[in-house]
This record gives sequence, C-alpha cells and structure tokens, in this order.
Amino acid sequence: GINCGIRMMTLPISASEMNIARIDAFYEKVMQRVPAKKHDKPVLTGEEMADAIMGGAEWAVRRFGLPEESLQNFEQYGNLLGNKGLSKAQVLRSIPGSAIKKGRRGMGILGGGNHFLELQQITDVLDEDLAAKLGMKQDQLVLMLHTGTGGLGGAAMKFFHQVRYDDDPERQAHKAQEKAEFLNFEPKDAYREKWMKNPHLYAIPVDSPTAQHFLTACYGIANFGFVNRTAISYHAEQALRETFGDPDFRLNLLYDSSHVTIQQEQHETGTFWVHRNGANQAMPASYMQDHPVFRETGQPIPVPGSMGTDSYIAVAAEGTRKTFCSTNHGAGRLLDKPEARDAFGENDVVETMEKRGIRLYRYGKGEITEQAPDAFKNVDNVLQVMQRFNIANPVVKVHPLAVLKG
Repeated sequence: GINCGIRMMTLPISASEMNIARIDAFYEKVMQRVPAKKHDKPVLTGEEMADAIMGGAEWAVRRFGLPEESLQNFEQYGNLLGNKGLSKAQVLRSIPGSAIKKGRRGMGILGGGNHFLELQQITDVLDEDLAAKLGMKQDQLVLMLHTGTGGLGGAAMKFFHQVRYDDDPERQAHKAQEKAEFLNFEPKDAYREKWMKNPHLYAIPVDSPTAQHFLTACYGIANFGFVNRTAISYHAEQALRETFGDPDFRLNLLYDSSHVTIQQEQHETGTFWVHRNGANQAMPASYMQDHPVFRETGQPIPVPGSMGTDSYIAVAAEGTRKTFCSTNHGAGRLLDKPEARDAFGENDVVETMEKRGIRLYRYGKGEITEQAPDAFKNVDNVLQVMQRFNIANPVVKVHPLAVLKG
C-alpha cells in the first residue's frame, strides 16, 4: 500500500447549494470518469508513465492544468524522489515491468476496501482563527479522498514479497524472468537471493545495493500515488463544473498526504528511517517555516471516522515533535475485516446509511460489510486523546452527506 493516502479539498460553496439532485449528478459523473479498479485500456504511454513516476505531483499538476502553487500543499511537494540524484533509468529498472504495465491503466482509480470519495459538510468550526487561515467556514463543503497508487504499488510489492500467484503459464514465465533479472541486477550483494527466497520481507542493511534498489522503487511508486489522487481530484472538479454549469468551478487543495511510506528524516534527536504504515505525517508549525500558511497553523491532518459517522480536520500540534511527526490517519477499527463481515449484513449497512441520511454510491456489489460504521472506533474519543497528548488541534468537524465506495 505504498502511498495510500488522503487528500482534502474545499469547495467554494455551502451545503445549501448542493441539493440531492446535484449530489446524484456529481457522483454519476465521477463514476463515469473514475473506475473502481482499472481502465479498459492504458491511459498513459510508456513514456508518460515514466515521467509520472519521476515527476510525481508536479507532473500531474501540469498534466491536468491545476494551479502550480498547490504543490506546496503536498507532503514533500508530492515527490519522494526529490533531490536524490537518481536517473530515470535507475528508477524504472527498480520497479518490475509488469507493475509499470499495470500502472498505465491505473491513473485515476479509486480502488476498493476502505478507499472512498466523500462529500462532507462543515457542521462545527472548532477554532475560528485556524479555520479562517485555512480557508474553511461553517456549512462549507469538503471533499475527502482516500486512495493509493491505482494498482502500481500493490503489483510491485507483491513481486518484492513473492506472494503473487498466477495460473496463466505465460504470465508465470514472464514473472520468473522478472525475478531472474532482479536477482542478477548489478551491483549484486549477499542479501538479494536470501530476500527473494523468503516469503516475507528479509531485513537488509540500508546501504546495501538491494536495499537501495527497494527504496528507489518505493519512492517512484509513492510518486504515482500523488499522481493518482491528483487525477481523481481533476475528474471530480470537472464533474462539479458539469453539474453546476460553471467552467470556472475550482476545488482548493487543503493537503495531500500519505500514511504508508518509508522515509529518512531529520528529527530533534537524530536522523532516522521512519516507517509509517497507517500513520499520517504530521508536521507542527515549527517544522513548516517555509510554508506561507502552515508555519502559523501546522500541517492539516485528516481524522476520518467512518463512512457513516462524522470526521475531523485538524492541524498538527507541537506534541508531534515527540512522535517523529506522526499521528494516526483516522479513528481506527474496533473489529477487523473478517469480524465485521461476520457481525454485519449488507442490508444492515445500507439501512444504517439510509437512516443517517448519508447517500451511498457503489460501483457494484463489492464487500461493504467490512466498512460498516459500527466496526470503527468513536472518532470523538480518538480526537480527545490526540488533543490530550498535544498531537492535534481540531479545526472543523465534518458530517458526511454522500460517499462513493469501490
């Protein structure tokens, strides 16, 4: 799930301007533009895919004609390759070719599971000053998007972990060839063969060629996560323009951040490799001095509840200096997915959403019971803990009006 993440965007309208007919029209148009799993045909050429992996958010912003100033509202400016000095050839040969091929059909993909595109209404402004600085106000609409790399990351990580199975002999032969090329990749070291023979990730020194190969792949894949979320937000903006008949309708990017990354970071007590898995980067104001707004507020962080409950938008507080600038990326589960499937029926979930007045849109009859609202913790309690430890300052509380699930 490299660079599975959440993107928060504000709309220039209030909830009263988005009636049910417009909500239905908006989601219908989004679903026509944004598939759940993959496009029928590649939407990127091989060269475009390479440029997207190298350029990350900057490439996507230019591709879709979005404001370039929005790049400052991406984690790491939307490019984890940054100034690492890696060539395009180095990056591309670190990622399995079969994964790159899949990625060409994966730009602008929502995905399944807990991924979502949720339309929310700001019901409570909890800090007037912070909300004003971030451009949010009472009853304003917000779009919260949760998704990853459109299949690129999953395909690559399954290759590296050697847990991918396929009954097709031709594809098996192709993957065997990819594995052989990876084992022979120069420069060699003592760790590569051990790693590839182990069904789980084999621990390797960070300065070894194998580790650098893997990290390079992670950075390039992460970049495509920013590309995917940017593409979806572009299509959402186009859908809103069509719904309102306004060619100038514009979504404003509040922040786009990952909650699955491996990054080397400088913190108060030294330089560390920080592995975030289900943990959002949360930079306090003191760490954001180069940003015109966040140096006063701290980095915006999403605190989603569930598809049937309220969520929060907060900012990182100074307590995150003690957590390696990390925090939870949502309320978290009370029940794991199998438990939720056993506890709730599909009709139960649909009825719960209807009773709460939340419109549920789905691409098909995918598994919805594992995302049952009652399978998640109480987000109010979670936020209170975040406040108590000075990890987050809540800015607004938002209520879901509608949600699209894969």
